[in-house]
Amino acid sequence: MPLKVGLLINAMIGPDIGTGPGQEGYEVAKGLLKRNALGKVFCFSVTDDCDLPADKVVPFCRTWMKSRALGLLNRVHRRYPAVRGRRRIEQWMDAAFARMLTREAGDVLYCPKPLYPRTIRRARELGMMVVVETSVLHPRFNLEVVSAERERLGIRGAAGYTDEQRVRNIEAALEGCDRIFAWNAFVRDSYVKYGVPESKFLGGGEFAPPGIDTDRFSPGASQQDAIFTVLHVSSISVIKGVQYLLDAWESLADEIEGRLLIVGPADRDMRRLLAKRKIKNSEWVGRARDPVAYYRQASVFVSPSISDAGPRTVLESMACGVPAVVSDHCGVSRSITQGDNGFVYHYNDVAKLASLLKWSCQNREQLRSMGQRAREMVQGYSVTNYSGEIEQRIAAVAAAVKGP
Repeated sequence: MPLKVGLLINAMIGPDIGTGPGQEGYEVAKGLLKRNALGKVFCFSVTDDCDLPADKVVPFCRTWMKSRALGLLNRVHRRYPAVRGRRRIEQWMDAAFARMLTREAGDVLYCPKPLYPRTIRRARELGMMVVVETSVLHPRFNLEVVSAERERLGIRGAAGYTDEQRVRNIEAALEGCDRIFAWNAFVRDSYVKYGVPESKFLGGGEFAPPGIDTDRFSPGASQQDAIFTVLHVSSISVIKGVQYLLDAWESLADEIEGRLLIVGPADRDMRRLLAKRKIKNSEWVGRARDPVAYYRQASVFVSPSISDAGPRTVLESMACGVPAVVSDHCGVSRSITQGDNGFVYHYNDVAKLASLLKWSCQNREQLRSMGQRAREMVQGYSVTNYSGEIEQRIAAVAAAVKGP
């Protein structure tokens, strides 16, 4: 009889969410169910069309009203970081899941994010092995790099990534788990630097990047005569490094013809910065329901993060046939072949970033060829393939639990 695997997903799960932990969690659950290896799935909520057996799913939000209220709290947190809404929601979920967890949940508990120390501790008390996945760099590394950047920019007040209590919660989860999967060695090394034993990591710290929908994210009509467009897409905060992109673009404003598009919601600090920086031929679009149209307009995508395990937007843009210029503080930079499907530069080297953008503008034909190779490179990074790899990792852990 196969060992049962429980899943702890910090998201809404369902078949048609698109990408992210909700889609991946659903795919993993379906694969485990097919092999009769699924225990329980603990999650934020479920979509109406989720076809997992009802007795297998334990949602935190069972009503539309509760989900709506927590969504509102999260938005308030983005505007007023001192509210610490994200941490509060995580703590409420942690307390609830710890109460609901029983041995029926599985022999192994798999957590895509190390956010729930009480639940992890309870799982260990029940005799379950706990495996977590690190989809971000070590939270203390993030706290320190963001704090330094905010000081450089003269920004005061509370902010995301500088919540000391949340950092301690994640550190407790990391201490309590048995094994850790890291997206790559760059991510793993950030954890080892802050005291997580290297022996806890499985697979040498090198796995395929997270999955994307390569049918949805695909090239559009030819943009041979389109204006040169530099694109950045993210949930914009200091950690995304947009401030460096603005500096680079401003230095080129009178040298090249083109435009800079910044797409995505911004937190309080970055809204103020974006409103203050009036740079020629640049536009902050704000939140976009579907970024595919912007990817298809882009000549080159830039991810200037100062600390980022991903980001997934780099792979989405590449799937749309757009080469990427990525800072070396992005974990996904390990998927970039320099000069072939994109470029990598040191995260705070504004002059180098500017020179890469200038080269891109002056070499449009080569840029299009790079975009084709970028598309080819990400073809294997599907949600199904990534979920399948997660299943293989879990199976290896389960085999270790079962023993010879």
